[in-house]
Amino acid sequence: MYMINWTMLRDFRQFMEANHLINLDEKVLVAISGGIDSVVLGHLFHRCQFDMALAHCNFQLRGSGSDKDQMFIEELSLKWNVKAFTKRFETEKLAADEGISIQMAARNQRYEWFERIMLQNNFSKISTAHHKNDHIETILFNLTRGTGLTGLQGIPVQRENIIRPLLFATKQQIIDYANSEGLIWREDQSNEDSKYKRNFIRNDIIPRLKTINPNLEVSLSRTATYLSQVGEVFEDEMTKIANATLQVSGDDITIDLDNIKPQSRTDAFLSFQLLKYNFNPRQIETVLRNLSGTGLLFDSSTHRLNIDRGKLFLVPQRTDFEYHELEKATEIVETRYYSLEFRVVDSDVYEIKKDNSLAAFDVQSIQYPIIIRNWRDGDYFRPLGMEGKKKLSDFMIDRKIPLNLKQRQLILSSGNDIAWVIGQQISDKFRITGKTSKVLEIKMLPKDD
Repeated sequence: MYMINWTMLRDFRQFMEANHLINLDEKVLVAISGGIDSVVLGHLFHRCQFDMALAHCNFQLRGSGSDKDQMFIEELSLKWNVKAFTKRFETEKLAADEGISIQMAARNQRYEWFERIMLQNNFSKISTAHHKNDHIETILFNLTRGTGLTGLQGIPVQRENIIRPLLFATKQQIIDYANSEGLIWREDQSNEDSKYKRNFIRNDIIPRLKTINPNLEVSLSRTATYLSQVGEVFEDEMTKIANATLQVSGDDITIDLDNIKPQSRTDAFLSFQLLKYNFNPRQIETVLRNLSGTGLLFDSSTHRLNIDRGKLFLVPQRTDFEYHELEKATEIVETRYYSLEFRVVDSDVYEIKKDNSLAAFDVQSIQYPIIIRNWRDGDYFRPLGMEGKKKLSDFMIDRKIPLNLKQRQLILSSGNDIAWVIGQQISDKFRITGKTSKVLEIKMLPKDD
C-alpha cells in the first residue's frame, strides 16, 4: 500500500504559485526521458490534474535501451490517460553533418521539436525536470569554466516558455516521493559515468563538498538566489551605460570607450557585453589588457571583435562571399549591406559631387561585364589623382578603415581593373575628363532594414 506524498504535492504547488509558472487552465507539455526525475515531474502534474501531455525524444544513442525507454513512456501515458508525443532522431548523423557535439545536436533537436508540438497543439509551457541538485551542479560547473554573474545564478526557474517547477526539490526528495508513490522508472547508466564533466561533479566533487557542509544544496541555492537579485541591479546599471554608449547599426555594434561613464566601470561593462556575444573569460581578459591597441581581432562562435583606436567593433561572424556580375548597366544591385543604384547622364548636365557614396565614371572607359566582389589580397588600383598603382590593403591602412569594415569591403571592377573601392575612392583610369560625353553614376543606398 502506497501513501500519497502530500508534502511534495503541496511544495510543488506552492513553488509554481510563488514563481507564477503556470495556471491551472493552461496546457503543459512535460519533457520526459523515463528517468526518475521526469517521471516524478509528470506524476506531480498528473496528480494536480493539469491539462498535460508527455514529450519523449528517442535519440537512438543507447541501442535497444533507447527503444525500451520510448515503449515505457507510451505505456506510462496509457496508464495516466494522457497523450504522449514521441519521435526518433538521427542524432549521431546530425552531429557529424553539422560538426557539433552529440550533446548539442540532441539539445537542438529536442527544443526545436518541442516548439513545433507547442505551436501545433496550443501548449503554453514546456516543463523540464531540473531539480535543486542540477542547480548546484550547474553553478559549480560554470564556476570551474570561468563565468560571469549569470552563470553563478545556476538554472533559472523560467526562461521564456520553459519552466522548471522541480527546482525546489533535492534529488533525495524526488527519490523519496517516487518510492512513496510506488513509481517505476528507467535508469540511464551513463549518469554514473564520471568521464562526463557534470557526472564527475555530481558523483565525486559534491559528495566531498558535503563533508564540509552537509546542507550544500540549500546553501548554494540560497547564494544563487542572492546573486540573481544582485544580478538584476547590476544588469539595470549595465543597461543604462549601454544606452548611452552603444552605437547600433543593423547587426553591428560600436563601443566608444570614451563614452563609458564612469570610466571606472569600463572593465565591468565590457565583460558584461562580451559574455553576451560568447567571448570566453580568457579572451575578455586579453581584450581588457589591450584596449589601447589597434587592429586586434578576437573571434567568438558568433561574433568578431575588432579593437581600433579607442573603439570596439562587434560584428556577426559571416562567411558568405559576395559576387555580382553585370552584363550591362542596370537600375539597382542589392548587396548584403547596401544597394547600388545605376544611372547614365549626359556629361554637360552632370555636376560632380564630393560624396564617397557616389562614383562617377566615363561611360567610354567602362567594359562589361562589371563585377562587384569582396576585395582580395594582391588587389591593386590607381587612386584618383595618382600616377601609379597602390595595393588596396595599403590604401585601406592609409584610410584607417577598421578591420571589421575591411572584411566587408567590396570593389567594382571593369575589365581587369578596379574602377571603384566602393564607398572610398574611384580609380583615376575611369575618371570623368573634358572628353567625356556620358557619365555612369553609381550611388550607395542604405538598406531599409
